[in-house]
Amino acid sequence: MVSYSSGCRQRSAQNSLKYQRFTKEIIVIENALNRVANAAGTAYSRWLEDVLARTAGPTASSYAQGIQALIKGDFRVDDAVSLAA
Repeated sequence: MVSYSSGCRQRSAQNSLKYQRFTKEIIVIENALNRVANAAGTAYSRWLEDVLARTAGPTASSYAQGIQALIKGDFRVDDAVSLAA
């Protein structure tokens, strides 16, 4: 006959193993998400550098200059009005 306390210990050990497995799975998922985030960040940086290079200088169209201002965060309402005119 199994005593109540030994049954509790057994369940506690089983729960501990389940928790350990769950924790390992979470770590694997976290690592995968970090790799995806890093890849997305790298791709965005390359895209941003390309856009800034193509929209720089006095020969860039007003549309391209507006896009560059949006990306940099320098875009203001008066800029929008002057570009729309």
